[in-house]
Formats: sequence, C-alpha cells, structure tokens
Amino acid sequence: ELRGAAQAGDAKAAYALGNKLRDEAKYEDAVVWYKIAAQQQHSKAILALAELYESGLVKSTDTPSAAKAAKEYYTFAFRTLNAEAAGGDGAAAMSLGMMYYRGKGVKKDADEAMRWFQKAVALGNPTAKLAIGRMAIWGTTPGYTVQQAMDLLQEAADAGVVDAWIFLGYANSGAYGTPVNTERAFDAFLQAANAGIAEGMWQVGIAYLSGNGVEKDREQGV
Repeated sequence: ELRGAAQAGDAKAAYALGNKLRDEAKYEDAVVWYKIAAQQQHSKAILALAELYESGLVKSTDTPSAAKAAKEYYTFAFRTLNAEAAGGDGAAAMSLGMMYYRGKGVKKDADEAMRWFQKAVALGNPTAKLAIGRMAIWGTTPGYTVQQAMDLLQEAADAGVVDAWIFLGYANSGAYGTPVNTERAFDAFLQAANAGIAEGMWQVGIAYLSGNGVEKDREQGV
C-alpha cells in the first residue's frame, strides 16, 4: 500500500518508503524514493538524501562526487526549510536548528541553532523544547536557568516527546549538577521504559535492584 501510494505521487509515502528501505540497509533503493519526494519539495527527504550522500553509504550517479551531491542537497534543504519556516512550520524551524547544531550543510553555530529552536517553540513545536532543555540543562546557556531547562524538558515530555523522559530522569538523578529527587528520576525513567526506550528500561532495572527511588525488588529489577 505504501509503495502504491508512493508510485501514485504521494511525497509523504515516498519519504516513508525511503525510510523503510534505509532501515533495511537498502540505501540505493531508498535514494530512488527520497528523490521522488524531493522533487516535490519534501524537505525531510531532501535532508535524508544529503545525509546519505555525506555518509558515503551511496554513490552519486548524477554529480561528480557524493560529497558534491551532499552539498547540493544540503543547500536545497536549507532553502526549502527556510521557506517552510517563514510560512509558520515549526518542524522546519526545528530542522534548521539541528542543521546549525550539528554543522550539517552550514557552519556549526550553537547561537544560531538556539535562535531557530526558540522560533520552533514559538511555532508550537514541542521537540524544540527538548532541544533547548538539553542545551540549557548545564546552566551555561544565556537566558535560561537550570529550572527553566527542566521545565522545558517536562513540557516536551508531557507533549509526547518521549526522549525527554530520559533527560528528566538524569536531571533528577543529579547528573547535570541538578537537585536530586530519586522518586522523580524513577518516574521519568519508567515513563521512558513504558514508551519502549531501552535506556529507560535499563535505568528502571537498576533502580529496582538498588532501591533507588523505589522499593527494592530484585525480581522486578531482573
């Protein structure tokens, strides 16, 4: 059904099919479908192409080198995402922030990344709250206190960004120099575990074995 929708010209389906093939390590096949989506200005597919070419997992057939192909697709993605963000797309602003944060297709710039993350938050993107919270949790990001960082992580988690639970777990464990609250740490790791995150399951197991934040229970820990 997904392939049929993609063949019919559905850009989202073509992108999803590309993701599935990439996950199966069928990189050359993934490129075919990403390109179909990219032709329809699907920004995530364009970014996926840039990353695949940059990784060296696929060879370029329509440009002199994979490196040049990656550069061209990053430029294409940057232009497309800027247009989407200008139109009020919070996910596009989030993606631009990640490009600057990782130095992908642009010069690495934490301040510029933060600016885009903040714009993404203003546009209602909850994942950007996780990004800002992660950057600010050490208490070294201008304009944010540690408590504000934790509040952003909590808001992201409550909005369904499950990875935020892991950072809340560590934050409440005192891992970032933050106040220790073992019960809250356990609850956060349990939320992550229930969402299927292996690291959360590991931490819940450790908590049960040690009795840290929850009543000690070897059987539950195992």
